[in-house]
Amino acid sequence: MAGTVTTTVEQNTVVTQYKMAWVSHTDGAVSANAVAVAPGFLVQLKCVPATSTDAPSDAYDLTLLDGDGCDLLAGAGANLSNAVGTHLKLERIWFNGGIVTPTIAAAGSGKKGTLVLIVE
Repeated sequence: MAGTVTTTVEQNTVVTQYKMAWVSHTDGAVSANAVAVAPGFLVQLKCVPATSTDAPSDAYDLTLLDGDGCDLLAGAGANLSNAVGTHLKLERIWFNGGIVTPTIAAAGSGKKGTLVLIVE
């Protein structure tokens, strides 16, 4: 199933921040929640698990899929901590703009977290 992703966008003169709050489905997954991202360099993704009973299962997995289904994280979102946030430096990946789909697996039923994508 899908789970949910709610996105807010903040823009300044240097970067755009896409803040994606997610909630997993009963099967522990989040998928099929497309987010429109403007053209630019993808420079960082911060993964912040919720706390207490809302925290995802330890070693949950994240991919950030482009419109062709390729993982923009190149596997770096595997086995994320449920207790400590993670910064993934993306080596200034050029993105032509379009849809990205955050996809989470093995998070547990109804668990939560936030992803913050920084685009220059």
